[in-house]
Amino acid sequence: EYRELLPLKPHAMELLDWLDGQNIVYGVATATYGELAAAALKRLGVWERLQFLITEQDAGAPKSQPQIFQQAAQKLHLGRRQIAVAEDSLYALQTAAAAGYRTVGIFDANGEADQQGLRNAAEVYLTSLARLPAHWERLNNEN
Repeated sequence: EYRELLPLKPHAMELLDWLDGQNIVYGVATATYGELAAAALKRLGVWERLQFLITEQDAGAPKSQPQIFQQAAQKLHLGRRQIAVAEDSLYALQTAAAAGYRTVGIFDANGEADQQGLRNAAEVYLTSLARLPAHWERLNNEN
């Protein structure tokens, strides 16, 4: 089902176009099994745009531990404060924040039940991916 039915979040392609236009590199760190995630990302036309795909299995730890974000930073050759972790999961966002990454909470009507917690934990909270460009400068200019 995940492989064949998972849709992109609304405005995801526009956001990826904007990131590409700004020469901002990005990837996916997911709790989903790699084969399923790769199949879905290929079907959605996103796979070729990614710098990496890291799963919890690749990292050897769940997103409640920072290893997956640390491996993403290594693949991007960037420091923690140079990376914005966008998450729709409160526990994963809290993990990224505690490890020193910039954080963007993403609303998902079918996801995290504690949206207020996600909003409170994130440096930036978005109800739409289309709003990220408006917050990008702030994410990059604050330490």
